Amino acid sequence: MTYTRAFLFFVAIHGFFVLSLLWRAAVIFPHPNDLELGTLGHETGAITNRKFSDQSSVFIPEIHHHLQGNHRGWLSTWNPHVELGRPTFQLAGFGKAAPLTHLLSFFIGDPFVLYTHLTVIMLFLNGAFCFLLLRALQLHPLACCCSALGLSFGTFPAYWCTFVFFLSTLCWTLALLWLITEFVRKNTYGCATGISFATYNLLMTGYPQYVVMQAYLIIGFTLISLWIASGERRHKLFTLVGITGAGVFGALAALPAFLDLAIAASQSARLHVGDEFFLAVLPSIRSLDDLGLFFSQFFDPFWYGNVISPSYPFVFNGVTLTPVYSCLLLLSFTRGQWCTVWPWQLFVALCLFATLWPPAYLFMVHHLGFHLSRTIPIGGAIIPAFVLVGYEIDQVLRNRGEHSRWVVPLFSVPFLLNGLVTFHHPQPVSWMFIVLGFLLVLCTLWFVVTRRPAFLLFAICVSIVTYGFQIVLLRPLAEIQTSSPLVAHLRQETRDDTRYAVFGPNPTPLLPPNQEALLNLWSIHSYNSLSTVNFQQLTQQLSTTGAVTYGRSFTALDSVEKLDHAAFTYTGVQVLVSREALRTERFQELTNIEGIRLYKSRTPPLLEAQITTFKRSPDGQVVLSGTLEEQPRLGVERTDRFDEFLKFRVTPSAHDTLLFVSQQYHPHWQATAKNQTLTTVLINNFYLGVIIPPHIDQVEIEFRPFVRWSWIPQVFFLLLGPLLLIRGMWNLSPFS
Repeated sequence: MTYTRAFLFFVAIHGFFVLSLLWRAAVIFPHPNDLELGTLGHETGAITNRKFSDQSSVFIPEIHHHLQGNHRGWLSTWNPHVELGRPTFQLAGFGKAAPLTHLLSFFIGDPFVLYTHLTVIMLFLNGAFCFLLLRALQLHPLACCCSALGLSFGTFPAYWCTFVFFLSTLCWTLALLWLITEFVRKNTYGCATGISFATYNLLMTGYPQYVVMQAYLIIGFTLISLWIASGERRHKLFTLVGITGAGVFGALAALPAFLDLAIAASQSARLHVGDEFFLAVLPSIRSLDDLGLFFSQFFDPFWYGNVISPSYPFVFNGVTLTPVYSCLLLLSFTRGQWCTVWPWQLFVALCLFATLWPPAYLFMVHHLGFHLSRTIPIGGAIIPAFVLVGYEIDQVLRNRGEHSRWVVPLFSVPFLLNGLVTFHHPQPVSWMFIVLGFLLVLCTLWFVVTRRPAFLLFAICVSIVTYGFQIVLLRPLAEIQTSSPLVAHLRQETRDDTRYAVFGPNPTPLLPPNQEALLNLWSIHSYNSLSTVNFQQLTQQLSTTGAVTYGRSFTALDSVEKLDHAAFTYTGVQVLVSREALRTERFQELTNIEGIRLYKSRTPPLLEAQITTFKRSPDGQVVLSGTLEEQPRLGVERTDRFDEFLKFRVTPSAHDTLLFVSQQYHPHWQATAKNQTLTTVLINNFYLGVIIPPHIDQVEIEFRPFVRWSWIPQVFFLLLGPLLLIRGMWNLSPFS
């Protein structure tokens, strides 16, 4: 088998997956979105799992807002639909600040389709960069192909297709490892540019905590590669400087988005959480039974059924290699090639250690930069694990040493472990998966003994189809609900950009926060890990519970009394949605839609007001007492409205007045009038205000974050790519 044929085989498998999507007219989505909109859709038999509802509540609405939001700039910067307004999410690859998403947005206008295309591309690039990395490490073509297929369609990437930033982290980490390997071998401008571009994409599209973990892998890999490389010390130092410089340049390209992220983080409560927040994601290891279950899931979690099904009896987060890859990984730890693979083995061991021993994970959180978000450390071992699998396949094919002493007892250990776990956890088992796993291990065993690639290729293909393809959450696009009678009625009642709020227990949840952009609605609710402390304090004024999980989620109001408080009059809420009857002075019942009651405000809420009497505190804030309607006001009219730009016609006054806007304050809001900059202020510790000087009749407010400048690195790489291509072609031509 040659490298070309091996890569074409990988491409063919990927093509089969793409054709299956086209044949079914399917997109990647975890549920039909019917319960969320207060209706029941027509099920087509596709698996529904709301564990992955972040895709429906965050990723798809955010992409939709980037594609179809009412913004006048080249990218969306402000989302007025949720949280009384907040900056649009720019990281994780969901906006035009990410190069690939920006490119796809020129051709695709549907968020579901764009997300699916983005995921399919990431799956392909995962495998392609893995193939190139292992080839650069001079492994056998079959080793390159098999590991590439595992990182494209293994259980881990297939399980997390609804969280594409996990796949993006794998993709660009693999790209960096490959490019660094090539750059160490031969310093070229192309590799240096590739390192910069891959670093840029890793930061813009990856999951922050996994990016930190992969950074340790990349740095360690770079230093070890330079240590073992041939050449003079001076040349190695020059190479290290080149790699570092290219990486720093890529980080600078992502700087605009990260400056905005730093502001958001400083205003949130997320950086001051307790240890219990992080420890909650680790597997609960309280006995040998728990430890056995953990390792048995790493080998083959399918003994108890389809892991993507909501009825799966155990907690599972996608971290598994399945029987074929697990056996090869296990075998790689028994061979005499430690001098070559020890860094990869060490990284796997450290990730495993941090997963099983909570104090080690907390050390990472407190001292190694893992406090950005919580994650399971063993997930960071996926790339090293597949690299070790590649090395083991290469070892087998090149006939280095004898395998017969180890392979049979070694391959028996996982089956014995799973059998013991099954005995101690009497859950219904899937005999089909048990028999299939046994047959796949036999094929792998036969490959190790005979060194015939056909057995391994057969086992890999069956494995990725059974353990990979079938757990991708696919469903026809037509099945996904984006409207309902409830949503249509809300649109009608809030067509003047007023907001709605959900009242009462909301476990489903009905109208989940952050879908508002997708539904073309506005609300006061939020699903945002970096919601501001000011917003969290506001939710305490509006409800008893407030925002939960350090401000991450605010799904419903829960106090009838607070509906009549003065603080509620500033929110711009026009309609309440409730499953229970309400008795309040401010709202009257409007209609009942399939048991869901709508209540409308007796007086239209104010979204802006020009207030004549106000006082500023020593810190510059403005505090308004009483209801918004009670404030002495002049006439004001909103004459132009974009998401990130507002224009008002105000009443000229002989003294300073205050323009109140019913949306969240942010320091990047800038106000101007007659070519002069006006002062923006914080009203009641949350709302946006502008001090209007005397004799001003028009005010413009614009949101101007740093991410607006993200077009510069994109244009730079767009121009640099063709120049490097032309230079390379010139060097190959007979005229050079």
